[in-house]
Amino acid sequence: NIVGVFAKDREGIPIITFPDGNSWKKRETGPVGVYYDDGTNPKKLYVIRQLKGPELTVDIIDGKNGVVTSTIQAKAGNPTITFEFPGGSVSGVFSLKKKTISFEDGNVWTKF
Repeated sequence: NIVGVFAKDREGIPIITFPDGNSWKKRETGPVGVYYDDGTNPKKLYVIRQLKGPELTVDIIDGKNGVVTSTIQAKAGNPTITFEFPGGSVSGVFSLKKKTISFEDGNVWTKF
């Protein structure tokens, strides 16, 4: 058995360091993942998947019954993501450290 020391780097990403100097860092997926809505609709889930390059697709899921209610497109920037909702484009700011997407209206999506 080899003992490793678990810690987080300065950005909050988990890392395990071994006595020989080797370290393993958790691979972060950027904005790709599953989010819940902290404010306006806490029963919805948002599943963000990468299509190609900065192009993303977002499945909006009714958290109560697990059904995809709609799918929208998005484009990742650094750190801004532009979402193409039916009513128009909305931009959010992705934080790798906080694992959130924050919107100008104060709404926050938090990554599981």
